[in-house]
Amino acid sequence: MIQTEIRVLRCLYINGKSRYSTSSANVYSDKIYKSVIDQGYKGLARHTIPENYGSNQIMASKNDEQLSQLIANFKSPIKFSIGYGSGVFEQTGYKKSKKPQIDMIHMVDKPADFHEQNLEQFSGHYSGIRMFGPAIISKIQEYGAGVYFNPYITMNTESKKNNIIKYGIISVEKSLIDLSEWSSLYIAGRLQKPVKYLKDADPAIKFINQYNLKNAMSVGLFLLKPSEFTEIQLYETIAKISYMGDPRMLIGGENPNKARNIVGKQFENFQKLYNPLLNFFIENNILVELQPDGSKRRFKKNLDNDKTSKIIGSLPLQFRRKLYKRYTSKFAEELSQDSQAEAVINGLHINTNGEIGPFTKAIAMDPQLRKNLVNSIKLTVTFPALIQTIKGIFSAGIIKSINYAWEKRTKYRHG
Repeated sequence: MIQTEIRVLRCLYINGKSRYSTSSANVYSDKIYKSVIDQGYKGLARHTIPENYGSNQIMASKNDEQLSQLIANFKSPIKFSIGYGSGVFEQTGYKKSKKPQIDMIHMVDKPADFHEQNLEQFSGHYSGIRMFGPAIISKIQEYGAGVYFNPYITMNTESKKNNIIKYGIISVEKSLIDLSEWSSLYIAGRLQKPVKYLKDADPAIKFINQYNLKNAMSVGLFLLKPSEFTEIQLYETIAKISYMGDPRMLIGGENPNKARNIVGKQFENFQKLYNPLLNFFIENNILVELQPDGSKRRFKKNLDNDKTSKIIGSLPLQFRRKLYKRYTSKFAEELSQDSQAEAVINGLHINTNGEIGPFTKAIAMDPQLRKNLVNSIKLTVTFPALIQTIKGIFSAGIIKSINYAWEKRTKYRHG
């Protein structure tokens, strides 16, 4: 296991000069994330992380006080925690009379330590698997996307009794790997949508999530078929990324209109999350704004081969590797002349220096790029999501699993 030491910059000025400005040009520049582009998670250790970073990611919800009291109930060590779903932010298609479950994910340094202390405090949250102890629970957690969930938990707060929550536990390391490399798009996909930060004690999460958001918008632009599109269409496309290939969508275990429902009620939060990126893409002439009018904003893609290949060459490392592998036969000659692309495919160290090789340029011109991106996303999402679903049966217990599956099936029918 890699032990990453992230240096925290307590002052945004070094020797009287600003290291990172708040302008979108600096926040999203490939130069900032170069070592992450080249080495993925390993490259993150080389970064100086500014505190008070990522103000576009800070969201308010209507039940902030309730959420604050819920997270305060946990005495086990939590480094970073997010709240999400219809229990935190409203979604279209939900009856107001029905109290939705509040979803959380806790990111912790040492899962075994968390489970050991959490079992002492909340042993009833675990299924019969608790009998095997924290070490075995942590081992089970590692499978799939690396998240262990306790669903349908009743938890009281000072302001409200009988809150129904579901909370997952994942290591900080696994979270950072997914955000920087798109290893499963489980955490990265969740943070591509608005979430509520319940506990924020690791600035590296917000820092690398800016890179995750940039990649989500880049891929979203590639996935959009029309060259002209609305802001809402862009956000709905981004929201769909992490659901592509999810087995629950295929078997009717999830609302087919989920992405549209999320954006419909959270449009302003999506604007806060992505407006700095829209400005960055406009500044860099990747997008042209056609109609700057509130929710009716329209844009046009301005992607030539050079811009497309540069974006492809800066995609998250594991995801880029999957995309490249789809082209090894088709562009074998170009690959033989492109040592950087070969290194990515073979999992070797690379140093891009901003250069784009002939293999990546050939991919940028391929008419099947969109199709291969979709297939690469599905390849990233499907297996971890399937394992998470199977694992949930054991971690939740049979009765809770049946209730959860029935609720999801009901949402699918209503969708």
